[in-house]
Amino acid sequence: MKILFTGASSFTGYWFVSKLAEQGNDVCATFTRSSGEDYGGDVRGERVARVLDKCRPAFGCRFGDDAFLALLKDERFDLLCHHAADVTNYRSPDFDVAAAVASNTFQADQVVKRLEAQGGSLLLTGSFFEPGEGAGSDGVPAFSPYGVSKGQTADRFRDLCQSTGVRFGKFVIPNPFGPWEVPRFISYLARTWAAGEVATVRTPAYIRDNIHVSLLAPAYVQFC
Repeated sequence: MKILFTGASSFTGYWFVSKLAEQGNDVCATFTRSSGEDYGGDVRGERVARVLDKCRPAFGCRFGDDAFLALLKDERFDLLCHHAADVTNYRSPDFDVAAAVASNTFQADQVVKRLEAQGGSLLLTGSFFEPGEGAGSDGVPAFSPYGVSKGQTADRFRDLCQSTGVRFGKFVIPNPFGPWEVPRFISYLARTWAAGEVATVRTPAYIRDNIHVSLLAPAYVQFC
């Protein structure tokens, strides 16, 4: 397939693009910064440097902007994988839901219309922070304001796709871990246990479905 992918600089984005390319797909990945060097020398910069060999990069391109719409006009894609999302201060209770939804869905109507004209499909990445996605089928509410933004983003794209006939899918991300990740919960557990100390779970109501990213990525490709 020919795939247009947003969010390739993220931890899971790097792994998804890598696996999609490994399976023979032609992946064009968008990057908001003007070059790979602009991502610096931290773990994100290392992911970008590694993924550039696996995709056709489109730098200086943000979802829904003029450069993004030009891509959809100049080239036909079988699938748009909208993996990127506004995650600024996503752990904060003051996370700006309205700004995040506006960014995630910028000119979404124009994007979906161009997919409709091409006969393409849209795959959105969801999160178990969203309402109705955590704890399996229990229908729990959003875990955080960030989860609210992801749920509203999904609603917007689902409605647009239903009204235009564009095929829509959502792949919900659990709690992946693995190489090229910014250290988080799993690495904290490993460091704590290795030091012979007792780990603390500060959010016991937050149920984690931990999965190694090397297992999650093939499932994503299969869903695509």
